[in-house]
Amino acid sequence: MEKHRTLDEGMAYAKYFSHAFRAAKLGNHQAEGWPNSAYSVSKVGVSALSFIQQRAFDADPREDLVVNSVHPGYVDTDMTNHKGPLTIEQGKLKIIFFPGFTFCCVIVMPE
Repeated sequence: MEKHRTLDEGMAYAKYFSHAFRAAKLGNHQAEGWPNSAYSVSKVGVSALSFIQQRAFDADPREDLVVNSVHPGYVDTDMTNHKGPLTIEQGKLKIIFFPGFTFCCVIVMPE
């Protein structure tokens, strides 16, 4: 994945991703080369945003600023049609105990 250096470049990338969603609404996203899953496109967007935010923090003189995005894994939820082998609790633990974190804030949305 290309690493963006500025938030402005990241915003341009976000506009690129928004094109996928517009194409999906029109029903021609696969013809334009996008996958058939808005979820997977959004995960790539989150990863790109993490790179952008870390680049901004790299310019900060403080060395203890780190950005991470963590995927909880294939969790048994409505979204996975209950095919995921992990429980919601197991997915949360993966995020809470992500290596390198000395402090972590986790927001869990109700299902």
